[in-house]
Amino acid sequence: MMEQSEQKKANDILKKELANVNFTSHELVISKTHPKTAKEKWMFIWNREITIPLVPLGAALFLFFSIGGAYLISDLQSEEQRYIVQKGGSYYWSDMIDNEGNSR
Repeated sequence: MMEQSEQKKANDILKKELANVNFTSHELVISKTHPKTAKEKWMFIWNREITIPLVPLGAALFLFFSIGGAYLISDLQSEEQRYIVQKGGSYYWSDMIDNEGNSR
């Protein structure tokens, strides 16, 4: 560890080297990095960067769509066979004719 005298010397050297450097937006940066008001805190949260890993997201979407597709295909295959029936000069699907008798 550095002793206090060494720390003081290093601090003095740093101050001398940075004496000519002017930072004009000091207050703006401090307000963005250390929010005080509720609005500043909300803006700090709102402006955060979000990193989304693509491989897990892609795998999750793939599983979601493949399971959904498999469900739809199995649902379509489980339907009874439909065929066209002519009745009274009109054409109907067979399940419409079957349901007509049950609804009354």
